[in-house]
Amino acid sequence: GITGPTGVTGATGITGPTGATGETGPTGMTGETGLTGPTGATGDTGATGPTGPAGQDVSVRVMKNADQTGITTETVLSWPKMNGDAETFDTNSQWSSGANTRLTAAATAKHYIYCQANFNTGATGWKKIQIKLNGTGTVIAHAEEDGGNSSLSALFASTLYQLTTGDYVECFASAEASNSVAAVDSAFGMFVSAGGGPTGATGPTGMTGPAGETGATGATGAGTTGATGATGMAGLAGETGATGATGAGTTGATGATGLTGPAGQTGATGATGVGTTGATGPTGATGPSVPNAVTFTDATTETLADNSTTDLWDGGQPTITLGATSRKVLVAVSVKVNGSAADDEQDVFQVYRAIGGAAACTSTAVGPTFSAFTTTANEKPTASVTFLDAPASTSALNYTVCTSADSSGTVNNTTLEIRVTLIEVGP
Repeated sequence: GITGPTGVTGATGITGPTGATGETGPTGMTGETGLTGPTGATGDTGATGPTGPAGQDVSVRVMKNADQTGITTETVLSWPKMNGDAETFDTNSQWSSGANTRLTAAATAKHYIYCQANFNTGATGWKKIQIKLNGTGTVIAHAEEDGGNSSLSALFASTLYQLTTGDYVECFASAEASNSVAAVDSAFGMFVSAGGGPTGATGPTGMTGPAGETGATGATGAGTTGATGATGMAGLAGETGATGATGAGTTGATGATGLTGPAGQTGATGATGVGTTGATGPTGATGPSVPNAVTFTDATTETLADNSTTDLWDGGQPTITLGATSRKVLVAVSVKVNGSAADDEQDVFQVYRAIGGAAACTSTAVGPTFSAFTTTANEKPTASVTFLDAPASTSALNYTVCTSADSSGTVNNTTLEIRVTLIEVGP
């Protein structure tokens, strides 16, 4: 029979399932390390170590107990008088009775060395003294007087000289005509001035300062977000449905886009800043070692008088300040006189000292009187004296030189030069 009409097309098959989610995108790159925190503040400076101990007293002074006669050619002077009192002393065994012409250094340091020799009257012509080193003939100080003076002549020689432990010095005298050195006021001595002892031990190192504060934490790294993962593959098409009636089914929806990959990891925290250790405190200072010795000269001409009120010093007065009340002042004074006429005249002098103000002829008299004698015009003798002054004060000490009422004759000679040396002695 006749073929029947084609049946209605079956409905479209059901849309296949959605494709699998795409793979996760790769992890983003690690962010850069944060900046290092700032350096901590420097710790406080350690305390200064203590000052080393002060130097010790190294001094000696000897005298004569009798006149030494027969002085013509160069003769070494002997010094047998050592009583251990304020006039003669020896703190470090620098003198011995078996070698009483010598003073031997007990420390390697700069020494002030002096010799005073008073020649007796009765012989004209030049006189001379010299201080020599180690018996070699090396002259380190000298003093001399021109000829023509038959009166008492006081010569004073001194120097500041570097000695090594064991070095020794001697004082030699010579004269044009036979003479003698008097026991009165003649002296030989030396010392290392205040602060000249061994150097104080170095103070301990100061304590280490505290550690600086920890630096601030570095800023957090800002890593970039990882790229979006690739779109997942499309799902497989569903199987074709059986042919049926042609339907009007709608096309299945497209599978969903794959999920975005996770964000990259946050960058690591920056390293913690480390403060530097405070600087080591400075080493303590060593004990002082500078000698305190000063010399003053007055070359103004002054006319002498037979009284105790004429102040002979012109200008700024000789002055010194001691470092402790236990210390003393070695005072050395010389006055060079010019004879005014052919007559006998004895000029006598006295030293005065004031504490904290100007010295005058009414201040405290210190040391013995000393004198010069003239018999002819233009005769030029020198009066000198050396002694220890113990003021027991750390205030400024001022000194001056005045005439004395013990002068005799027609007193009208004049001064040519006055010299004063002040040296601090003691621990």
